[in-house]
Amino acid sequence: MAENKVLSVIIPVASKRADIFRALNSLVLIKESIIEIIIIEMSEVKNNYDASEVIDLLRVVSVKHSLPASEARNLGASMALGKYLLFIDDDAELLMENNSEANLIEAIKSYYHVIILNRGHIKGGVFISHWPKKSDKITYSNFSRLAIEWNLIIERALFNKIDGFPSIGTGQHHSAQSGEAFVLVAKLLFSGKRIKLLPDIRIAHPNLDCPNKPLNKNIGYSYGCGYAIGMSMHLFPIIWQVYWLLRGIIAPIADISSKKYDHLDRYGKIILKCKLALVRILGLFDALLNRSPKTLFWLEEMAKRH
Repeated sequence: MAENKVLSVIIPVASKRADIFRALNSLVLIKESIIEIIIIEMSEVKNNYDASEVIDLLRVVSVKHSLPASEARNLGASMALGKYLLFIDDDAELLMENNSEANLIEAIKSYYHVIILNRGHIKGGVFISHWPKKSDKITYSNFSRLAIEWNLIIERALFNKIDGFPSIGTGQHHSAQSGEAFVLVAKLLFSGKRIKLLPDIRIAHPNLDCPNKPLNKNIGYSYGCGYAIGMSMHLFPIIWQVYWLLRGIIAPIADISSKKYDHLDRYGKIILKCKLALVRILGLFDALLNRSPKTLFWLEEMAKRH
């Protein structure tokens, strides 16, 4: 029904890739809710979308220079027509159970400001959620594990009112290579907006199951996490300021014990543990002291140090 077509889907595309069709064709599952799919092509190499099952909904926007992902999403939002925006990555895939689109439409008609879809990856044909267990509502303690930049549905007017994604995250020309969704959702929690979790609508992303990332990416991610916490600190009640200050320092040490670093020997783990802890703390205090993020040159030099 026409009145249900309220979604503008925004997909940044960084390079020529075949799996863009997996992302596009999975959107057929919620086609009745989509008014348009805006593709922001951020490289000189262009994709051909003629084989897409949603070709009739596509608006392809090509930019003449490389854009960070957050800026591409903001650009798409500025052009969107839908009442709500859905952000999804070009290598992600939408998965649904029966009647899930009806639940989505119901959430939209219930005037939720933000809807967060389940996020995870597929392994052996099975969806593995990255949400914490018993996630029935979003809180100051769990929001960073529930929401990421590619599983959010948000009112377009609200997104523009809070200035969209901040200038941190993947592709930025500085070391804060993550954290844009953290800052965005912290603003939403602070303002008391109504947020709905929809666990039955899932987005699978292959990067969530890639343990052996380059060292500079791990460091950029950790620095960005710290920087995002520092940027958001003024939005938290005092008890949660203390919580996130401690978590920002302790998290890299706890994270290093996870299985995703099993490819490293004991010495390598110790080195990486120290680096991730250091850069996250540096990112945290750079933001708290209103310093600009460190440069990409610093990031590369930090990755080289032993």
